[in-house]
Amino acid sequence: MVVKGINLFPKQKDIIDCTLKSKSRYVSICASRQFSKSTILENILMYRSLNEKKCKSLYITPTYGLSKLVMNKLYSNLIDAGVVKSFNKSDNLISFINGSEIFFRSSTNPDNVRGLSVHYCFIDEAAFMSDDIWNVSRPTLNVIGKQMILTSTPRGKTGFFYSSCQQGISGNENYLYLFGHYSDNPFYNKDEVKDAQLTLPESIFQQEYNAIFLDGGGSVFGNITSCADIHSFKGYANEGPYSIGIDLGRQSDFTVVTVLNKNSEVVEIFRINQQDWNTIIEKINSTIKKYPSASVLCETNGIGDVVFDMLRKSNGNIRPFLTTNESKNEIIEELIHAFQTGGIHIPTQQLFQPLHSELNTYTFQYSPRTRRIIYNSLPGFHDDCIMSLAISLKSKQKRGVSFNIV
Repeated sequence: MVVKGINLFPKQKDIIDCTLKSKSRYVSICASRQFSKSTILENILMYRSLNEKKCKSLYITPTYGLSKLVMNKLYSNLIDAGVVKSFNKSDNLISFINGSEIFFRSSTNPDNVRGLSVHYCFIDEAAFMSDDIWNVSRPTLNVIGKQMILTSTPRGKTGFFYSSCQQGISGNENYLYLFGHYSDNPFYNKDEVKDAQLTLPESIFQQEYNAIFLDGGGSVFGNITSCADIHSFKGYANEGPYSIGIDLGRQSDFTVVTVLNKNSEVVEIFRINQQDWNTIIEKINSTIKKYPSASVLCETNGIGDVVFDMLRKSNGNIRPFLTTNESKNEIIEELIHAFQTGGIHIPTQQLFQPLHSELNTYTFQYSPRTRRIIYNSLPGFHDDCIMSLAISLKSKQKRGVSFNIV
């Protein structure tokens, strides 16, 4: 039986061939954004699974949603080939008629990786994962393991992906380093690249397009560590005037409420989802009432309009913040400036990890049509904490300014 995959462009095929032939235990594939790195991993994964009997593989993505997406895509592409024995969605497992198995996991819960023993481990977008996933995934190769393959666009000179790449570059025979540049992809829009080079900050262009490791990481937000100087929440401590920003979400997204004091320090923050709106509104109201003189801005778009009207019945000082591409860019760029200048003070990672996770994985898209940057979270990630923080900062800046409420 022959299962034919997609047609690969030459550089993709070269990277796959080098990986399959390599005796190195660790293979690091560093490439430009939109180089189809996941496609490379998926092809290697399927080659091993279909050509090696009873082959066990582990595929790790940054988020649960991305893990499900890859699993469902592979299954849908293989179901008609007659090679799939079973598809267990609850266990995130695809089994094949030759005895091979693929386990799908996300880095959001490293404990789910513990206890597995596999021949091959694949880590997609490795630079966006903490060292915790490296520490629990390496032991999965201890008994029967043959190779671990990592792929990502760079994100600073820290973390296990950077270290693995450097080991390969230095000539360590246990590590293989492979590189893919956007110019190797015949489908890349060269005009967009030229325009992006004129428009984007130099560091971001070097990281995203040239796949260069930078000291600062080319992140949207810089100086995060220096601004993370709050070790315990103060709550209401007569440090007003206070400013509150509310970002609304209920199911997959979160409702987040952030409170800043007069010194732009986060004194309180909470995050909630998968609750009915009455419960969420009650929680928001109880927080606002602790800061009676606070300036409050609440996101309004879609469902936010209805919730805002319900909140306004109990809080006369609440004002709407209409989220558009333009208004979002404005508050995000103001938050970027606040981090750069030390004008914001946030809780440490140990005190409130979700905010740091969002800040460190926040990204952007460049629009050639509008010649503008569009800020957003990576697919499968959240930006609710960031939006709430940015809205609270805007609320502080707009204190005393009238808003028309329709």
